[in-house]
This record gives sequence, C-alpha cells and structure tokens, in this order.
Amino acid sequence: MKPGDHWARRGESVKNHGFPPASIPISRSIASHYFGADFDWRWWKAQAIAESGLNNEARSWCGAQGLMQIMPGTWEGIAPKLGVTSPWLVKDNIQAGITYDARMWAIWKAPRPQVER
Repeated sequence: MKPGDHWARRGESVKNHGFPPASIPISRSIASHYFGADFDWRWWKAQAIAESGLNNEARSWCGAQGLMQIMPGTWEGIAPKLGVTSPWLVKDNIQAGITYDARMWAIWKAPRPQVER
C-alpha cells in the first residue's frame, strides 16, 4: 500500500504535495517555540507522513483533515487562539498539529498520582 491509498479506496483526493520546503522553517520555528531549539522538526514530518501520506488534502473516514489530520473539533478549539484560517493550508495545519502535540505532551509529562499510574 502506498501513502494515500486508504483515501483512494474511499474516492477522495490523493494529491500528494509532499512536505513543502517552505514549511520547514515554519516547522522549525513552531517546534522550537514549544519544545526547545534542540528538538528536531523532522518528528513532525514523520508524523505528517504517518497521518496523511504528506497529502494536505487528506480527509480520513472519521473527518480528520489535512497534512497533520486535525479533527474538526480540535481545529475549532485551536484555530482562534493561533489565528489560523484553514486546516487545508499547509502552514496552518502544521502549526495546529504541533500546537496540539505540545498540549498532549504537557498533559502526559505532568506528574501523576500513584493511583493513576
């Protein structure tokens, strides 16, 4: 199976734009902001490959959208705070995806009471 084949079976777009070179500075900047300058931006490229096959037009069977496969409800919560406009725009989707990852990281790295371990 090639990246994007699962969308093709559903008759959806499989146009593969790749991880545009212009998005690399965006990814570096956002990753640095949330995770520090030493964090490798290529983690998000790998995530985008896994999530969408680097297809910024991808839509999953459950409604996740774009390169980083952001769910509509998650997008609605994140977009106004970031000032991004569309989950279909590569820059906006990457920013929302990394922001969401940062939130999840903050939740999971927080100390847990013994009963939750």
